[in-house]
Amino acid sequence: MNTLFSNKESIKFGWMKAKENLSFFALLSFTIFCVSLLFSEAASNSTNSIAIIIFNIAQVVFGVLLGMGYIYITLLSVRGESFGVKDIVKPAPQFWKYFGGSLVYAFFVLLGFVLLIVPGVILMIRLGFYKYLIIDKKDITIRQAMRESMLITKGVTWKLFLFTILIGLINLLGLLCFVVGLLVTVPLSAIAYAYVYDKLLRRLEPVVEEKNETPAVPLEVQN
Repeated sequence: MNTLFSNKESIKFGWMKAKENLSFFALLSFTIFCVSLLFSEAASNSTNSIAIIIFNIAQVVFGVLLGMGYIYITLLSVRGESFGVKDIVKPAPQFWKYFGGSLVYAFFVLLGFVLLIVPGVILMIRLGFYKYLIIDKKDITIRQAMRESMLITKGVTWKLFLFTILIGLINLLGLLCFVVGLLVTVPLSAIAYAYVYDKLLRRLEPVVEEKNETPAVPLEVQN
């Protein structure tokens, strides 16, 4: 069975693209970290309970928005399209759908871990591309994003699990390099994930989004 991607190829592609735009991605990663740290420090140093709540909410909102922008930019990079700072805010209209999808994803993964560890890991991997689908396909619903993530990951769960472990080790290496290494490994990892998503997405036949439509069947993966 052709899985359409390899771990080595994905990491190599991520490194190549990250290296081409290292200053941009390093600055973006650093900005996301600083914004999160800023709101966190403001909340911890505040003595007003209302202010603490506001800072915490702001941290979540800005964190989600910047994370969405990061994913969108990595997809543009993978597909060879130009990108810039202005593209960070383009996925913003999908905020509530993305946020809702994150809650649904967290619920199912947590449920899987409560039942048994293995189902939790499987759901974490199989549903994990919901965020890319929500950002990539503006008209998709949360339910469709979850379903399509399950479809594109069918038959490659173990390979994606190994890929996730490899990405974790790469970022651990970046952390050990005086933390500064994360400015390289984080964009490398993000681009590699976007590359894998883009490859797996091609396994689906064109889908006409209709309310009662039967989901598309992955090409070459009918087990």
